[in-house]
Amino acid sequence: MGIAALLVAKINQFLTDNLLKLLRLQRKDWVKLLSMMSHREARSKFVRPIQEKIRGKIDKTYIRLRSWQQLQMGRFLQKIPLHLDISDYEVFTIRSIAELQDVLRLRYEVFIQEGLNKTWPVRVDLDKYDFLADHLVVRHKPTNRIIGTYRLISSSYSNVFYSQSEFELDDLLSRDGTKLEMGRACIHKDFRNGSVIAVLWRGVRQYMALTDTRYMFGCASIKTMDISEISLIYHYLMENSFISNEFNIKPTEAFKIKELSASSASALLSSSQDIRGLIPTLLRSYFKAGARVVGEPALDREFKCIDFLTVLDVVSLNEAYDKKFSRA
Repeated sequence: MGIAALLVAKINQFLTDNLLKLLRLQRKDWVKLLSMMSHREARSKFVRPIQEKIRGKIDKTYIRLRSWQQLQMGRFLQKIPLHLDISDYEVFTIRSIAELQDVLRLRYEVFIQEGLNKTWPVRVDLDKYDFLADHLVVRHKPTNRIIGTYRLISSSYSNVFYSQSEFELDDLLSRDGTKLEMGRACIHKDFRNGSVIAVLWRGVRQYMALTDTRYMFGCASIKTMDISEISLIYHYLMENSFISNEFNIKPTEAFKIKELSASSASALLSSSQDIRGLIPTLLRSYFKAGARVVGEPALDREFKCIDFLTVLDVVSLNEAYDKKFSRA
């Protein structure tokens, strides 16, 4: 199927899904609702939001399909060569389109099939940033499988970052020193253990050294869309000094959570144990390394989660944590 046909199919599916939602309202409900509004109000309430959603869906789908076309026809360029042999594992930055396809299939299994319980016709998780980045991977030697990956984008070769699609990063990016964005981290479900995490971390530390990185940053996701739950998580992190406003970072308008509100201290205290359980292992490990969340979370409707932007100034890196995960 050509790119134009895929684009049309995606748009038609989106229109069908949204029209079905609108049609679920009974006719009498529509009459009652519209009779209470002026023509301008009705247009603002119903027509414009649908137009904006369709326009956004077209843009996103087109970019994704163009990236797929680039994957099929293009050539991947490794930016920073890196290779480590560690026991049963090999850690390296990928060098070819074939290796990139292995990475994208792993991400599809973890993020789309496991995370969203969905299937896509094109069985890869791909966006335009994948060709701007290096992809650090862990290969399991006995099975010759890529089992873990991080997408790395360094300011030493790029001034475009995925996090800019969700957050205003001007203050951070204007600071002196090399910045390294870390994202799309995942490990195959059969290999989620401390050894693989440690091996990945060793690869990241080597990459940081090769690029003379000062700041590491990236989106850390929590699987929830519940506003009250999001508020509790956010204010729990504030109460426990995991949030910093040093870099004046805010979500972009499209990703702001307008309903985010304060929760009482008593509610936070009574729910603290449950809230700790909502913090993913990856985010907790960032905190142990010395990273902090900067600003409010962004709402990622496509992946049905919230994203916290985390930043680690390498000067503040926890030495004990670093040594622990550098002995793999």
